[in-house]
Amino acid sequence: MRMKNYIWAMVAIGLILSVGSGKSMAQSTELVGQQVDEKLLVNVPKDFRKLTPEETKKRYLSENLPLAFFSDARNEVDLVVTKAATFFDEKDIEILKDFYKANIQSLYNKVVFSKEGIETVDKKKAVVFEFTAELTEKGKPPLRKYSYVTYALRGKRVMVFAWTCDEKLKSKWQPTAMKVMKKMDFE
Repeated sequence: MRMKNYIWAMVAIGLILSVGSGKSMAQSTELVGQQVDEKLLVNVPKDFRKLTPEETKKRYLSENLPLAFFSDARNEVDLVVTKAATFFDEKDIEILKDFYKANIQSLYNKVVFSKEGIETVDKKKAVVFEFTAELTEKGKPPLRKYSYVTYALRGKRVMVFAWTCDEKLKSKWQPTAMKVMKKMDFE
């Protein structure tokens, strides 16, 4: 009984100290601007860092490297900015949405969309998908990821902004992902 009271006292002290200091146990949601190129600014959490080209090559399994790859200190949460090989006209934004939805579904064994649609980002129409996906490999436990992806047109070129983390981290990072995707600045 004394041990139980001691544990509760320690939990209470921890909560009082975290509230009293004005800090929470959650990640920083303060965003800072990161220049991706001369016309593209992405706001990322203050404690994220941009990966070096060598680190990006190890983690991003594609010949065409992204414009930028940001990650948290533990490399558990990523924001990747890429320039897609596809071109679309703004009047074809619905086709773009259908095209990329089918593409997402083809990459995973199971996809559950919590959000899909066309929104305005930096005064431009953009396709937005928020989903949880599962990838299974024989003999391995399923890999479950939470993603928030925005496809925006820059001229006629499709720009992809992909926020990804383990599904277990979704509740912790979802508000930040939404905030990041609403605060892009590009021409």
